[in-house]
Amino acid sequence: MPQMTPVAEVNDTALMADADRRSERLIGVVRIVISLVLIGFLLLSIKGSVPDGNLMLERQILIASSTMLAYAVLGVAACILSSRRLHRRWHLYLFAFLDTLFVVLSLRLALTNTALSSDYLVALPSVWLIPIIIVFGAMRYSTALQAFSAATLLIGLTGTFVHYDRTVDVSAPLPQSLAGFFSAPPNSMRLIMVTLASALIVLAVARSRRLLSSALADERRATSLTRYLPPEVARIVTIAPAEDLTRGRRQEVAVMFVDIRGFTTRSERMAPEDIAAFLTRFRTILRSATKANGGVIDKFIGDGALIIFGIPRPKADDCERAVACAQAIFAGVDAWSDELEKDGAPPVQIAIGIHADEAFLGAIGDAERMEFTVLGDMVNVASRIGDLAKTVDSGFLVSGTVAQRARLGKAVTSAQGCAPVRGHTQPVDLVSVARAPRPS
Repeated sequence: MPQMTPVAEVNDTALMADADRRSERLIGVVRIVISLVLIGFLLLSIKGSVPDGNLMLERQILIASSTMLAYAVLGVAACILSSRRLHRRWHLYLFAFLDTLFVVLSLRLALTNTALSSDYLVALPSVWLIPIIIVFGAMRYSTALQAFSAATLLIGLTGTFVHYDRTVDVSAPLPQSLAGFFSAPPNSMRLIMVTLASALIVLAVARSRRLLSSALADERRATSLTRYLPPEVARIVTIAPAEDLTRGRRQEVAVMFVDIRGFTTRSERMAPEDIAAFLTRFRTILRSATKANGGVIDKFIGDGALIIFGIPRPKADDCERAVACAQAIFAGVDAWSDELEKDGAPPVQIAIGIHADEAFLGAIGDAERMEFTVLGDMVNVASRIGDLAKTVDSGFLVSGTVAQRARLGKAVTSAQGCAPVRGHTQPVDLVSVARAPRPS
């Protein structure tokens, strides 16, 4: 039978990988938009304003255009590699490195073309791409990636400063090639880059707020679910994909049925509000004992309950904890009965049956209503053992499997032989368990 993905592994890794993929795809789109905007604005701003024969300026325009065009190609590549089929974690580091590489190469080409010293590096319009690269790191929501991007950027800039470090005579007039970088077109390009960086920051903040709102909504849903479902089940239902829940899985569990003996007769003499208070007290005892022993109350069934041990994952001591839980329930009910007898009310008698075997664990239902539960032949056997527990003095009956796995000694058990179970071809070995002695 298909296996349901373990919740502990689900989903955190898969969801984070998907978030990384979507972030890189968004950044790829942003690269394309930035490149096209800058190329378009550059062409418009220089139209008719470039003197004929100015080879340095012509080369600079070609360098800027080629760099932006290559950056657009990088954005396309990022969008393609961000598909579910092609995405890999190392792609994030590759594109973070290529981002800084484009900035550094652009600066180096500009310094080479203009024969300027690195002292004038900040005058180059390409420097204004650096804030955009930093915002890209923030959009990835990874401190490691942000640190990597910052480190490569600093290394690249430092290498550029060192490589183009030339002695500058401060008394000499400014290089002629520098003047062009403070004309209207370059200043307009700087303004556009600041605008784009600001827009990216707004986008990053909006995306962060949207993710925060989504996380808060998920937390509210999980909190609401825990009011109606055990925390372990609520976590599975909240995190696991719907197809995994409905597909379910087979696993070993220990199942306990607990029931109040003679409740129908008792309730005939009680007012409705007294019945509600009575059942509330009983369920409080069940919850306390179940929680203390690592079980999960699958459902309350009238004056009884179905309790499971082994959710979300089976453990070697599931049967031991089930038996300990039953003893805790008996102890809680005995203490409650002492209070009732002081008020002249009859004591509460309960019966508990436990069985352990492989069962189906998953969600059943339709599109309008789903229920996470445990199903299978072993549940029917456990229910039958719970019914037969009403016929033994201790009120506590387990299958031979549970007695063996819980390592119950002969001092506290009494073999009851094999009993037939409706719908079950083989009789079930039954063992009566002595209840823990009541404190004096």
